[in-house]
Amino acid sequence: MKPYKIIEGNSRAIELFEEKVATALAEGYELAGELIAHPHPGAAEISLYQPMINADNDDDEWDEDEEDEEDEEDED
Repeated sequence: MKPYKIIEGNSRAIELFEEKVATALAEGYELAGELIAHPHPGAAEISLYQPMINADNDDDEWDEDEEDEEDEEDED
């Protein structure tokens, strides 16, 4: 499971967006910040984004970015 994800949706299909968020919560993700609503000028539609983080993320899992940082530190 990914350590994070962003659920995307729009105001025309709010029920589907809510279902996606509910599914992610059931899979072990938690809300990771505020809902982001992005209005489109001249349109009645609003894009919705909900950041989610994996609540079960194991800190011992391999993280490519961390390994790259450690390699850079070793070079110094």
